[in-house]
Amino acid sequence: MIKGQLVEIPATSALYHSPRPDQMTRPDVLRGLSPHHRYSLFDGFLVGEHRGTSTFQLGQRKRIGVGGKSAPLYVIGIDDAENRVFVGHGDDHPGLLSKVLCFKASQFHLVQNPSFNQNLSEEATPVDVVFSDGKRAEANIYCFGSELFLEFKKPVPIRFSASNISVFKEDTLIANIF
Repeated sequence: MIKGQLVEIPATSALYHSPRPDQMTRPDVLRGLSPHHRYSLFDGFLVGEHRGTSTFQLGQRKRIGVGGKSAPLYVIGIDDAENRVFVGHGDDHPGLLSKVLCFKASQFHLVQNPSFNQNLSEEATPVDVVFSDGKRAEANIYCFGSELFLEFKKPVPIRFSASNISVFKEDTLIANIF
């Protein structure tokens, strides 16, 4: 078995502080705010190795296998193709939170609410979001082609991007995201 690389991304990385062009479309802005950073080996530094990406989850803190740090490491990204796991130092690392979650059409199921489904568009629609662990958050929902975005009022942990999510509009279930 080929061992994979554990790469630490510094909280001060330019990835989290890069300026955005003025002429970006709304979908581009939302994609830029979503947690799907394309981390690379050159964005950080090697801190260890692992035996496979399948044993890691976004937001995971335990069983990373790197010690001697002043604060715990958390999984902030996983690259299955390159067999790399990206970690951030400390529970306040900017890679652990996101203001926007982005989903492909294959990940969401719109529930029977024809009046809402026809109006789901590029306009911000306020919704309530319930995560699989019961936590709730307020968000705006957008749909651009085959992408659905949830833009939260307050940043949410990136681990929620891999959990089941229920979306409600005025106490009516309108979508499930898997």
